[in-house]
Amino acid sequence: MTSSRWSKGLRLIALFEVAKGLAGVVIAYILITQGERDIERLSNWLVERFHLDPTEGLGVKILLFAQHVDASQVHMLTALSFVYVAVRFVEAYGLWWERKWAEWFAAVSAALYVPFELWEIHKHPSPLKLILLGANIGIVAFLVKVISRDRKLRVQPASVGESPVESRE
Repeated sequence: MTSSRWSKGLRLIALFEVAKGLAGVVIAYILITQGERDIERLSNWLVERFHLDPTEGLGVKILLFAQHVDASQVHMLTALSFVYVAVRFVEAYGLWWERKWAEWFAAVSAALYVPFELWEIHKHPSPLKLILLGANIGIVAFLVKVISRDRKLRVQPASVGESPVESRE
């Protein structure tokens, strides 16, 4: 089993995943209740809130999409939001209960964001983007440390009188 030092970190990451899942719930709710009506206003708010450049990159893609959105696309986005929410909550559950699969999943999913974050910093550097990149790299490093530590514990033979290390699969 993971030591309490590791447990606290895993639970902190789990709470972060819950927060991302709740953000997905809010987005799904807005999509369901507002539909096509306020998608442009929501898109403008997202671009401003996350300091995206409205003239290029992700910012312009969001704004262009909002101008041409139809009902079927709103339904697709709503469905994708619910899938995102389910993934975040399942990941949070697994991390909270220290499941090995969740540690691997969280490490891989967090690492997938790094190249995109680096690209965004290269194109439009900002202190917020640097902080997010640093936090994400810290999460990946922590999870790799937990995974590698647990692997070493499983490989070590138990001493006489000790019970073998529990599996958290």
